[in-house]
Amino acid sequence: MIAPAAAKPPRKYEDYNKEASDSFGTEQEWGVDGAQIMLQKVVQAQDASAEQTAQTSVIQQLNLSSPQASQYSFAVANQFRQGHMLGRVDNMGSVVGIMQQQFGPFDSLLQWTKRPGMPADMFCSVDFTHSRDEGALYSCKMMKGHEMSLQYLKSYGKRLALGTELKYQFPLRKTLSSWVFRYKAPNKLHILTGEVNSNKDFKFNILRRLAPSTSLVAELEHKSEKGDTNVRVGAQVNFTGQSSVRVQVDPELRVKAMATTPVGRSGLLSLVFQWDPASRAFRQGLDLKMQGGALA
Repeated sequence: MIAPAAAKPPRKYEDYNKEASDSFGTEQEWGVDGAQIMLQKVVQAQDASAEQTAQTSVIQQLNLSSPQASQYSFAVANQFRQGHMLGRVDNMGSVVGIMQQQFGPFDSLLQWTKRPGMPADMFCSVDFTHSRDEGALYSCKMMKGHEMSLQYLKSYGKRLALGTELKYQFPLRKTLSSWVFRYKAPNKLHILTGEVNSNKDFKFNILRRLAPSTSLVAELEHKSEKGDTNVRVGAQVNFTGQSSVRVQVDPELRVKAMATTPVGRSGLLSLVFQWDPASRAFRQGLDLKMQGGALA
């Protein structure tokens, strides 16, 4: 087994609870149902000075359980020293354009998205880091016609970080605020994070390192609008390379398990299993991603 990278002060506001989020995984990772395969062929060219790298990708996302849901997309990207640009279009008619650029301590992002039957949307953000390793992080994010947010995160050494966010939702003419904290114990085995919102929502996570490559995480989340309070616990074990196993259980004994392992030099295979004892429903999924030379 290998040890994961040591936890550092967060570089982004959203990273205040990165370790817990990584252990639980994303909805996209757990949303695999049936078998799907993503094949990506990349053609890359670099200029003589290595200042820029142009990349063209053809992506085939095949859903073997539901062929009509399969997608094909074409992407062109240009990577340069201080950022990158990307454009992508798929067979469903969706178009995405992204530009990311760094200017000294500033990191800017602009994303334009157009989906069939929906108006174009635009998202932009600017992050300003006061110090590269620790200190203050200022961020401004705006989503056209939807909301604007101002974020501030302050790290106090490598153990404590406190932050706040002020968000204005244009359609609802509503202002929300939230406060976050992150604390890493002196023994480096525990990481405690939390978020409290002005609408009385809150979420707390505690992560416990059992070994350099094994961790347990618990989460308590309350949503005032629905009156729901949810608890879940999870475990993650990392092996050599990108191999890992993740397991989640909630109070209703619904179980999720995911095993991920590399395939060849540029592939990644994920197996997902989910069991709901109340409905006796069992779901399984297979997700295979192959890139670059694996398709040559």
